Amino acid sequence: MRQAIHIFGKDARHCRPYIAVVVALTAVNAWLGCRDVPVSPDRLGWILPFLTGLAWWFAAAAAVHGESPIGDCQFWVTRPYSWKSLLAAKLLFLAAFVGLPVFVSDCVILLACGFNPLTLIPGLALRQCWLAAFMALPFAVAALTRLTRDFVLAGLAFYAVFPVMALFDTGFAGMAGWEPAWFRDGAPWLLPLAALSLAVWQYSRRRTTLIRVLAMALAPMAPFLTVPALSLRAHPALPRDAPKYRGIAPQFDPGRGYRYASPYEPSGWISIPIKIGGWPAGLATARGEGVSLLQHGRVVWTQGYRVADTHGDGLAWLVFNPPENLRAATVELSAPMDLELYEQPGGVALPPDGGWAYIPGFGTVAARDVEGGRVLLARTPLKPAGPEWRYRLNGQTGDGVWDSYDHAAPVSPLAFRIGSVCRNVGGPGGTPPPFFLTARRLVAVLHRELNIPQIRLADYQIQKP
Repeated sequence: MRQAIHIFGKDARHCRPYIAVVVALTAVNAWLGCRDVPVSPDRLGWILPFLTGLAWWFAAAAAVHGESPIGDCQFWVTRPYSWKSLLAAKLLFLAAFVGLPVFVSDCVILLACGFNPLTLIPGLALRQCWLAAFMALPFAVAALTRLTRDFVLAGLAFYAVFPVMALFDTGFAGMAGWEPAWFRDGAPWLLPLAALSLAVWQYSRRRTTLIRVLAMALAPMAPFLTVPALSLRAHPALPRDAPKYRGIAPQFDPGRGYRYASPYEPSGWISIPIKIGGWPAGLATARGEGVSLLQHGRVVWTQGYRVADTHGDGLAWLVFNPPENLRAATVELSAPMDLELYEQPGGVALPPDGGWAYIPGFGTVAARDVEGGRVLLARTPLKPAGPEWRYRLNGQTGDGVWDSYDHAAPVSPLAFRIGSVCRNVGGPGGTPPPFFLTARRLVAVLHRELNIPQIRLADYQIQKP
């Protein structure tokens, strides 16, 4: 360890220009992330993250090339240098001058946005893991090259092949749909592990030619391991039929004491009252597929239906229009449907002056007037609110969906800022009206089937007032 610390100190002195650039770019990103801006966190777009990633690459190359593991004539081979100490020193360099600045930047932004970093340690640790996976590639490329020129050419060759293979992989994945959930979750880590394994092998055995051949063989596989996972990560797989949800199912609710009258369906259509049992009222919705009517165990009629929800109170109706000859008969009804289950961390009244309000378990929200209309803003810790988050304004029945404008934030370790999201809520500029916003998180989508053994449809006809 003493030898590793000695090498680390030497690298820190020799790589001061690279370290200064990395720290400066990280500080700029932290400053941008702390600003209270209405829509976009900055106007630099992808340029600043690109420059930061480039600085990381060259800092890694400068540290590794200080004692290049290629060949047998380097000065460190003739000295009592342990390859383990040398490898530990290089990894410590990346942790101290790449990982630590990003960690500090994240904590500063969290504090500036009103979040406690101590409650978000798992998320911060995961971001460091993503950063380490990102840095595994330049570390391996630097270990297999002797000069900066060779390092740059190898990097350009890799990124020239990557887009071509990514296009092929995206088309193939879209046609075949072969990516299971376990592959999407594990694939992004395979390439970094392979790159790090090759680098460790190079340091321990210095079989440069063989390891270079293996690296070139693995490079075209990079898109197959990363593109499916990154492209689908914005649409996370929700749990289906997990043990904790097995008791949740649609139920026939014949005791409801009023009829469903809708201006959208004509009088005489059938309206079957249902509720979703096993989940808090108002936090579950149903989406219909098709209803089947059976007599003596045989299907006699099938048609699509819609699920009508009234006031978000967990009560709903199956609305459909069967033929006249089945209305007066007693039939068996079967209706498969998808149930969407939500959790509700809480709600808050939005300040009329556009200030931020905190919702436990979600983040901070605000209503602002910007050019072109009024928007809702949200700051959530470490990544934007994805499609699993919905919002409800003033208790209205329909849920709004958050739209992210920082698309790279959920998957990229280059996104230092808190991912804000916004949604146009209409209306011209001016003082926002009183808004009470409720955050809702979609936690599961379940496929269930409603079965009613005996029912007389004529008893549930829609009656107009």
